[in-house]
Amino acid sequence: MLTGRPAYYGLKTLIEKLDKFTSAEKLAEGHYRFMVGGKSIYVLWGSGKIPEEIIGEVLITDIYGKETRTDSSAISLTESPIFVESIGITD
Repeated sequence: MLTGRPAYYGLKTLIEKLDKFTSAEKLAEGHYRFMVGGKSIYVLWGSGKIPEEIIGEVLITDIYGKETRTDSSAISLTESPIFVESIGITD
């Protein structure tokens, strides 16, 4: 696992995930939705519940670029941002 320089890896992952986004919306403190290539990518951190529209199987990417497939009910937010995308569903 990559360690150290989280700002570098966070920025690198941000660019990879959100390059050429067409819109951005703040949903709540620490909850943002970006439209990229016709689909929603959420950037989430902090505490509280995830947005209600995130359901089913999702792809979670941490700031180091590590991807994990899981059910949305298993998402646990921390102070470290994660990128969340629906799998197999387009908006």
